[in-house]
Amino acid sequence: DQSQGFKGGGVAIVPLDLQGVSKGKAIDKIGQRPLNQGEIFFDEVRIPVSHMVMGTEAYGFVLETVLTMANAMMGATFTGVARAALEYAIDYAKERVQFGRPIGSFQAIKHKCADMMVEVESARSASYYAGWAAAEGAEDLPVAAALAKAFCSDTYFRCAAESLQIHGGVGFSWEYDVHLYFKRAKSTESFLGDAAYHRERVAQHIL
Repeated sequence: DQSQGFKGGGVAIVPLDLQGVSKGKAIDKIGQRPLNQGEIFFDEVRIPVSHMVMGTEAYGFVLETVLTMANAMMGATFTGVARAALEYAIDYAKERVQFGRPIGSFQAIKHKCADMMVEVESARSASYYAGWAAAEGAEDLPVAAALAKAFCSDTYFRCAAESLQIHGGVGFSWEYDVHLYFKRAKSTESFLGDAAYHRERVAQHIL
């Protein structure tokens, strides 16, 4: 209700049962099992003053803080699923036999898994530091969160792609979940800003 002085931006809690608010179906645009994501529609919604949390004067600060904390947490999420994609690849390489021996014994597969492990461990370090910076309110939290989001999202996608390559054609069958990791890595890499955007943010803070 703008008559109460909340004009422009602001932070509010909006109940889904408020008049004019409607919820769309879970997003499933690339043939994957639906994620816990969806669309919220607003049609001439009037938000009571009692639902306002903060007005215009602090809106930018609050939004920036929330996004920074979210990016720090996303780094940890991406690291975890990248590790899971690596473990899927290792398990499959141990059981899949070709030319009379497990494919995990082939040098090319070993190199892929080793490279994935290096990236996962590097992502773990980046996400741990971002998590510490968030918990402690460190001065360099914006840089740490941006680095974690950029590096860990790239790691997630590369590990998912390599894991899919190791699985071969069966990786895109419903008997294996590895294709879901790949699809979700692609669909979430731009969530809250892609890697290029966050590297630019890091550069702006450094300069």
